[in-house]
Amino acid sequence: HDVCSRVPALSGRLLRAARLLHNGAEICEGASLGVSGVLEGACLQLVLDLHAGLELLAACRDGTAQLWDIDSGECLRILEGHSKEVYAAAFSPDAASIVTASADR
Repeated sequence: HDVCSRVPALSGRLLRAARLLHNGAEICEGASLGVSGVLEGACLQLVLDLHAGLELLAACRDGTAQLWDIDSGECLRILEGHSKEVYAAAFSPDAASIVTASADR
């Protein structure tokens, strides 16, 4: 979480809710980026669980967004529709909707 600690807004409860991912795998706390296999120019995802929910939403390079159950690790739903990499995916404030951003639109 060295990268997370450099972001001023990530402290206290937010830092505990932060997860750093590379190619879908979580970078373990205390591990350096180099040891984790992250090369210069690599795309990382910072995931914040602000509502302490039970689901994680991931933006994926295969053109999908995926909804995962945090406890079981099960993929609950794959959201398709983009033809290029999805760069971002987010829940609406009430968690009733999902929005995605992609290189295609």
